[in-house]
Amino acid sequence: MKTLTLGLLLALSFSASAYEVSLDAAKCTIFGNMKVKVSGLETLGNAANGYLKNKSTSRSNCKGEIAELRGVFAGETIYADATKTQKVRKTNISEDNEKGRDRYCREELVTTVSVNFPSYSAAVFTNTTSRHLRTYPGTCNR
Repeated sequence: MKTLTLGLLLALSFSASAYEVSLDAAKCTIFGNMKVKVSGLETLGNAANGYLKNKSTSRSNCKGEIAELRGVFAGETIYADATKTQKVRKTNISEDNEKGRDRYCREELVTTVSVNFPSYSAAVFTNTTSRHLRTYPGTCNR
């Protein structure tokens, strides 16, 4: 009974993060990193709608990696594991004016989406977006 419950729990946790995706575009950046655009991750928000970036280890063979990735998709949809994390980033800002310095704290909500294709386990693709939450006077130590 315990193994059945554990197996069911693992199956539910896996299906919660598995998305059916298809490859829309793939290209190399100037620095040799790979950028892909996939459809099927719309439920994760704006961070998943843009290009997902990969810091490649073999910068000289980006076009070969893209050909391999396109071969994995081959016009079909595959399943991808995706996670979405959110955190608040605080930044101290100081501005000069006639009376001296004004100090502000700026809070931003940073959303990061990480996508892993089990069929193409050579890389993890990520995209990060940030949204301004608020700015208040003082430092961010509160």
